[in-house]
Amino acid sequence: MLLEDPDEIDDDEFYEIMLWLSGSKVRFEGQSQLVELGGGIQKVSNSRMFYPQRDNWQVYKLSVYLPVYIIRPTFEGVKKLIEELDLPSGPRELYYSKLFNGVEYVNLRTPPIERFMKYTVEAFGVKIKPTGPLSYPPKYEIPDPSQYSTPPKYWQNSHLEIIQIWRLRIFDCPIEALQTTASNPLTPYHPSTLYLEERWHPKQPRLVFVGGLPEVHISFLPEFNRFFSDAYRILERLNPRGRPHGTSRYPDSDAFCRRMRKEVRVYRKLHKCKPTEKEIASKMGISESTFKRELRMAGLSWRDL
Repeated sequence: MLLEDPDEIDDDEFYEIMLWLSGSKVRFEGQSQLVELGGGIQKVSNSRMFYPQRDNWQVYKLSVYLPVYIIRPTFEGVKKLIEELDLPSGPRELYYSKLFNGVEYVNLRTPPIERFMKYTVEAFGVKIKPTGPLSYPPKYEIPDPSQYSTPPKYWQNSHLEIIQIWRLRIFDCPIEALQTTASNPLTPYHPSTLYLEERWHPKQPRLVFVGGLPEVHISFLPEFNRFFSDAYRILERLNPRGRPHGTSRYPDSDAFCRRMRKEVRVYRKLHKCKPTEKEIASKMGISESTFKRELRMAGLSWRDL
């Protein structure tokens, strides 16, 4: 819907400027043509970036078009989840929530891509604090996993935003079916769509369960088995035609990171320059593709090392 009054424009929304041509005669590239200029402004759907407002936000949408949110503990819609997951809730804590399609989360580049496109992954977690808060620029490193009951999963939104995932949900529906906004950044507390959920806590074993089940009839069992099989592979970031990521040599991301950083330090000391990924992969006895995959699974970027 086009806006007729400029005073209706909201500073916290994004708008598209529309322009079209038809009608009147004008000179264009030396020729006389019929052109009529027209246009208007319309609001981009679900583009509100701050809730409740910019100056005192509780939820901040990081992208106009992508469902990625930063949530403060003061947001009413997250308080029940804070209690249920036993999340840290100090005034400086920041929670992140993002919707991925199944392919994006697993990061598959080989068939069957379409198989995972019909699933949606919601990742929710806590932004880790810098290891050197007084340094500039601040350093962000994945914490030592030995301090936890089970190693956590991570996703890296940027080199300054490493998110420790406390809840993962995999939905049996495409991402378009789950509508989130700055005022409602999380999926429903009790979804009606079939989903698999994993919960992580630093002092407890992982909890995995299935929810959103319809009334189970025997005819539904093959569909349920199909979903559970695919959802488990997405949860563990497994290639449907291969082995689990990271099983080639290193038992966890921490072991990989320790060895990688050691090899980088040795190389820099000997050669006085930064090595390539291929050179370090060779030193570690793995292929370059496996090295890149392990790096990605650790939530790190080579250019930031």
